[in-house]
Amino acid sequence: MQGHDETEEMDQQDHELENKVLGRPLFAAFAARCHELGMMQDEGATQIGISASYLRALAKGSRNLMGVPFQTFVNFAQFIGKTVPQTLLLAEVLEPKDFIVEEDLDGRFKEMMRHISADPEFGPLFAKETSKSMMGLNDDAKIAVMLIYERAFRTRLLQQARPVEKLHDKN
Repeated sequence: MQGHDETEEMDQQDHELENKVLGRPLFAAFAARCHELGMMQDEGATQIGISASYLRALAKGSRNLMGVPFQTFVNFAQFIGKTVPQTLLLAEVLEPKDFIVEEDLDGRFKEMMRHISADPEFGPLFAKETSKSMMGLNDDAKIAVMLIYERAFRTRLLQQARPVEKLHDKN
């Protein structure tokens, strides 16, 4: 049975999640770009094809970023000089794990651990106990480790979704 303090803490966390405004990193990048270009944010909004009042409503959270048309994210991306996937991550509409469509994550993770263990340079760094403890990581941590591995070894282990498909799946 949960104590009174634990219940209050969970209620507070639920309240914070419900009131979380999505996209603060995106709006910070947008504001920085407007400042860099010496323009008001209202002018920047016009350049990306939305009204200043709509931009303010999104930034305050009174309008939901999940309902923004995909083309608006493309326009944001072009304006702030980021890729569309980077912009979707800044908007907090998608998370890194949304780009992964792995059906056998544990199997792929074990495969990666075998590759590392067999590598003459990295293998000695991974004791058997390390491999076993790494299998206990949560899925997000496994994905992060695998993405680092893919980049370091210039290989592809994870099946990745196209951001456009993932965005439409969330709507």
